[in-house]
Amino acid sequence: MAMKIRWDDSEFEPTPAMLRRAARWQLRLRDDPAGTHRADYETWLALKPAHEFAAAEVAALGDAARLLAPEAGAPVAQLRPVRARRAVPALRIAAAAAALWFCAFTAVPWLSDLGAGAVTATGQSARYHLADGSAVTLNTDSRIDLAFSGTERRVALARGEAYFAVRKGDPRPFLVDAGEGHVRVTGTHFYVRRDADRVTVTVEEGHVRFSGGAGRNAGPALALGAGEQAFLTGHRLQRQANGDLFTAGAWRRGQMVFLDAPLGDVVAELNRYRGGRIWILSASLRQRNVSGLFKTGDTAEAIRTIEERLGIEAIHLPGGTVLFY
Repeated sequence: MAMKIRWDDSEFEPTPAMLRRAARWQLRLRDDPAGTHRADYETWLALKPAHEFAAAEVAALGDAARLLAPEAGAPVAQLRPVRARRAVPALRIAAAAAALWFCAFTAVPWLSDLGAGAVTATGQSARYHLADGSAVTLNTDSRIDLAFSGTERRVALARGEAYFAVRKGDPRPFLVDAGEGHVRVTGTHFYVRRDADRVTVTVEEGHVRFSGGAGRNAGPALALGAGEQAFLTGHRLQRQANGDLFTAGAWRRGQMVFLDAPLGDVVAELNRYRGGRIWILSASLRQRNVSGLFKTGDTAEAIRTIEERLGIEAIHLPGGTVLFY
């Protein structure tokens, strides 16, 4: 007997409020060539599949201002295409693929990347040599901006993840800013990862000082040594009891390592290396545990392995979109 897919409209159907929010985001990003709001926008997109649909529909409309200020007598809800409530699942899947594909190929261009100190695309990693003799390796979809002077060497991790091999012997401090997280070193090797809600620092060699906040909001710094790891969530700085250097540095070996990790977390990591997004259509499925070592350059194999180990199904759509159910 063929398995029936339960399709929850609420997961993919954007509300008028979501459409207005997407329109406001489009206008804000249009006036933000430096990309300072991009991380917040991507966080909002990732909260619900319906947010990506809303962004796609606003992009298709081509005029966000019209959605925010409709003509008299034209309710906002009427400005979006009407979908049949009882369309067959296959048509809904096709509509999902079309909307996500359109959204991916009509994204706002990030011209600020052209002037960045260094930037990588999705699925790419690259090593860069800095003017002071230090080196930085960027993971997928990452960006740093540099501000070196006679008194300090400052790097801002705008997004993503980086491995720093800081040259010893330079009296200037080497500073890394990642949102509210700040790292200060002289000569050492360490990782910094910036997620939407967390900054992670892992030390491979030497010592660093990791602090959160700035000015009056600055908290006390943690001193971290080789093999140690700490997280900053909001303004809370927490040392990891057993730093996992092997997992933190897996991406430099072209790997992703998971040990009893929830499928939701595994999928979030896989999505960092793919052009198309993976969606999980069941809340309970997100909590299933996964263990394994996967290649960052072969997420298709990771998807097949997860299907086999968990005994689940995957629907593959155009543009690299995958639905787990």
